[in-house]
Amino acid sequence: MEKITGPVWGDPAHTIINCMVTFAGFDDVLPFTASADDIEEHGRKIFAACKRGDGGQIGEYIPQPAMSQEEVRALKYDEINTWRKEMESAEYIFESAGRRWDYGKESQARMAPSVLAAKTGKLPHFLDGC
Repeated sequence: MEKITGPVWGDPAHTIINCMVTFAGFDDVLPFTASADDIEEHGRKIFAACKRGDGGQIGEYIPQPAMSQEEVRALKYDEINTWRKEMESAEYIFESAGRRWDYGKESQARMAPSVLAAKTGKLPHFLDGC
């Protein structure tokens, strides 16, 4: 790890610490939860570094308000739909039989007039039987 910032106790018993970590070789700052008995060595090292004050003073634990089952369900529903929308909107390129093909929302939009013509039987005569 290169840098730790914003450590905050993750539980009232002070057994886990939430913080932001920049790992060597990576540009992104990532959220990380560390504990003294973490199964990974780097997790234990991050916990020890936070305890030493390497990331600044550890903020106190702030309990999160409880959510109703409906709120949890709505949150998860939104999370799943956001993920699905991202996946379905992505453009992909693949190779088959020595040719490159693309597919995704843009491809569907580009092909929509041809698909509609085919479904209504209005393809040009030179494409009959395709």
